[in-house]
This record gives sequence, C-alpha cells and structure tokens, in this order.
Amino acid sequence: MIELPEPFTCLPDDAVMIHQRQTQFFVQVLEELGYSAPSYTHAGFVRIESRQISIESDPASPSEDRISLLLIHDRPVASALNRRDPMNRCYVTFAIYLTSAIKEQLIQTRPEPTNPD
Repeated sequence: MIELPEPFTCLPDDAVMIHQRQTQFFVQVLEELGYSAPSYTHAGFVRIESRQISIESDPASPSEDRISLLLIHDRPVASALNRRDPMNRCYVTFAIYLTSAIKEQLIQTRPEPTNPD
C-alpha cells in the first residue's frame, strides 16, 4: 500500500531533504506498481519531469514554485509540489493519481524487466 507523505515546511537550504523525501515517495510508488527495476527507466517507461509553475494570478510573474511528476507510460501517477511563500519558506505536498483501475492497467501492461546495456 502506498503511504502518502505528510506535507512539510522547510527553508530553501533544505533542498537535499526535499529531494530525498520526493525520491523516497516516488520509489515507494514504483515498488508498489512493480516498476522499480532500472530497465524500466532506461526503456523510457518511467520518467520524472520537473517544471517551474506559476499558481499566482499573474502567470507572467517569476515563480520559484516547482512540480515534479512521476510518469509511467506517459501517465502521471504521483507528484511533489514545492511552493514558496513571500518569506521564502518552502511548502512541499505530495499527491498520487492512481485509481484501482489505473493501477491494475499499469500492472497488467508492465513488460518484463530487461538488463540495460
């Protein structure tokens, strides 16, 4: 069962901790779905996309907000959202986008892992 991490607040200097918690969460999701073998990443079935986003009313204004998406077969299955407030504190929240039907489909269409060369 995938455990959704609690949201947390930290300073921008804690980038290593943010990355570690995000990685732990994404690894947990991949293990639950059986996609943790490195060959799935090498074959392009699994990837992480990180994007700068603007949630403010003025999308043209610069933003330090970022979202990292875990994708399997081009389907977003989990994310980590990192927002900054005016005091420069980071708020990190996690989400998962798996219904039981999507989870079953990803497991059924999972190819056998191979040895990447």
